[in-house]
Amino acid sequence: MLLDAQGQLWGGQSQKDGRLGHGINDSYYKAKSPIPISQKAWSQVSSGKNFTVAIDEKGKLWGWGANYNNVFPNVTTNHNTRPIKLSDKTWQFVSAGTSHFAAIEADGTLWLAGNNNDGQLGTGDSVTPNHLSKVNDDFDWVDVHARENSTIALKADGSLWAWGYNNNGELGLGYKGVSELSPVAMNASNDWKLLSQGIGNHSLAIKNDGTLWSWGHNVNGELGLSHEEQIYTPMQIGTKEDWASAVVGVNHSLVLKQDGRLYSFGDNSSGQLGNGERIDSSKPVYISDGWKSIAAAQTFSVGIKNNGDVYTWGAL
Repeated sequence: MLLDAQGQLWGGQSQKDGRLGHGINDSYYKAKSPIPISQKAWSQVSSGKNFTVAIDEKGKLWGWGANYNNVFPNVTTNHNTRPIKLSDKTWQFVSAGTSHFAAIEADGTLWLAGNNNDGQLGTGDSVTPNHLSKVNDDFDWVDVHARENSTIALKADGSLWAWGYNNNGELGLGYKGVSELSPVAMNASNDWKLLSQGIGNHSLAIKNDGTLWSWGHNVNGELGLSHEEQIYTPMQIGTKEDWASAVVGVNHSLVLKQDGRLYSFGDNSSGQLGNGERIDSSKPVYISDGWKSIAAAQTFSVGIKNNGDVYTWGAL
């Protein structure tokens, strides 16, 4: 999904499960170029494995695509080929994982819906509900990253919290193998600024001083630490202090510096690192400059240049 400067949302590739929101449910239909998703103006969008959630210009929450694992609260249809409103509340941010999503309401409360088999909804149990569930009664959530089967969130005081599946140490709590059903504070300093987005079992995060950190799954060097060992607590990538944003695919990562320079690391079997090779890299590889925003999927990457041009690389 691509969101242009005018708030128009565009989608491409498979229409299976109605995931493009264009009124079609056809696994054989593939859009060869981006097509507009409704005439509504949007402010933010996030796509999971086979569904999408988005916030419109008025702050309302919408979803379309597959409704497996009750990912769409109070919706009974399995395939939703056009956007359906999920809530009349006003929302400020949404993040889609593999089969669940997390959204921050305008008042700073955090809500989740979808699959809860590993406690990724943070409700204290592993029951999958058919409604949005609020994570405790706090009103100071500012960022959230819904991942494959876990969730990481950031509070206004700079503290990081994690819950859900932890077999690869992706919660950053110093251990692996124990799923957490409720938010647990990460034993790290409270000076975090920004979380990575994307589906995977690893995380990247940027601190207030501009340093870049990573933890979790690392089979292809996707943590950027010059090795392929799993890391259970955040570790700093290099020494630079000018990182602006980070996204993660399943086994690769993209990071953007404040001056628009793009770097990547991890799995490169499909060319998703964008360096003209198919060799994995466990340390950041410089790609080029002039980038404005980035996104990563399972085996491909997307970037938007400062002039608005959209580029993709890897395998769809």
